[in-house]
Amino acid sequence: MPEFICGLNLMELAEVVQSSDHLTAAICSDGAAYDSNQHEWMQRAVQQPLWDKFIPCFEKWLAENGARFPSRTAEQLRRHFSCYENFLFAHIPGLETEMDEGMRKYARLIPKPLDELVGIRLNGTTFSGHSFRTTVGNTADSVCQQYYYLEEAGFRDAWLNPDFRLMASGDDVMLLTRPEHVERIRAAMERLSSRVKYSPKPIGLG
Repeated sequence: MPEFICGLNLMELAEVVQSSDHLTAAICSDGAAYDSNQHEWMQRAVQQPLWDKFIPCFEKWLAENGARFPSRTAEQLRRHFSCYENFLFAHIPGLETEMDEGMRKYARLIPKPLDELVGIRLNGTTFSGHSFRTTVGNTADSVCQQYYYLEEAGFRDAWLNPDFRLMASGDDVMLLTRPEHVERIRAAMERLSSRVKYSPKPIGLG
């Protein structure tokens, strides 16, 4: 089963690992340029169902704890979670530019003359430190990617299999398993991922 291990210190993490003493092999991975390579379609496929399940629970919690506008707050949060478009602005003194109203409402938050700002739309990229996509979102992505690797290695329903225990925090992942499974899993991971930042062709899920 996957586990979220953000915030564990070394001793606590060691206890988790030692509790699975029948799994004596570990496969560790760390995504390179993970935030900047989050495609919008993958975020929607993996993260959106998570937020859709969370919002009704959050609205119920607000109502039970005396919030004045639980439905309105939950709807605002739902819209925020469902937005995969980001804006990046650069200030170029002396430049005269125009931008559409959709970008101008965000550009007004920047203490620079609007006509000297150049705006760029980014879809799918996660900015480091983002309130919910960096840790929770990246962890959900990592768990799904590991499941995909195991499926491609021939292991069905991996999270129900006692031969696997996954620990993840963002793009940092450790999979505990039996030594006899390691080569099959590693071969699948190498086939479906890249060890270089710039690949001339799509690999795995793209």
